[in-house]
Amino acid sequence: MATSSVDETVKLWNLEGKLLATLKGHGSGVRTLTFRKDGQILTSVGDDGSLVFWNIPTILKLQPLEYACNWVRDYLHTNPGVTEGDRKLCQY
Repeated sequence: MATSSVDETVKLWNLEGKLLATLKGHGSGVRTLTFRKDGQILTSVGDDGSLVFWNIPTILKLQPLEYACNWVRDYLHTNPGVTEGDRKLCQY
């Protein structure tokens, strides 16, 4: 299930009411949601007319810390302004 809000988010829920993910990608309230027939893609429309396509299987298996560390790893290792302690942030 999915809900939208004027707080610019879309929330994914399981059938027991547990929050699975909060999706942020709109710059205005979100009032319209539509799932593709196969349930794999959720489309949201913001008050500003923006349209976002969310890949549900990818979102639900995403590991946020791993994703973020992969995204900043090169920066942490190569930027001369990063302290030695901060270079080790994503070594787990």
